[in-house]
Amino acid sequence: MVLSTVDSMVTTGLALHEMLALCAQSILAEAETTSARQVILQAAETLRKNYQKELCLADLLAEAHMSKSYFLRLFRRYMGTTPYNYLVNFRITQAKELLVLTDHSVSEIAQEVGFGDASNFSTRFAKATGQSPLQYRKSALKPVEGAR
Repeated sequence: MVLSTVDSMVTTGLALHEMLALCAQSILAEAETTSARQVILQAAETLRKNYQKELCLADLLAEAHMSKSYFLRLFRRYMGTTPYNYLVNFRITQAKELLVLTDHSVSEIAQEVGFGDASNFSTRFAKATGQSPLQYRKSALKPVEGAR
């Protein structure tokens, strides 16, 4: 009877130990996921704050302290796109505002939002919006029919 009680206690102890190990693994995995998400959100914030500058992946990687492939995989998971596409889309969003709110030339806006030249900007803008920058400005400023 004593031997079966000891066996039972050992078995129970091992089961408890296994359950605690699984809980610890789960907590660590969640903490790692939260930490990774924070790194990616910080990288996206860096892109938004510095969109007017020339940025490179190496700058983001230095800040993230992780390998390029892991960083790119996480960025795509949490942001739904690559860092480069995220930056280009943010620049185009800023350009849309400038096209509507200012009378700056397309070349000026291209420079203001971080594109190297107006041709590259116009090509990317048209690909993203289906309109050239000037067409976008014209259609955005056009009064709505029937409005006074």
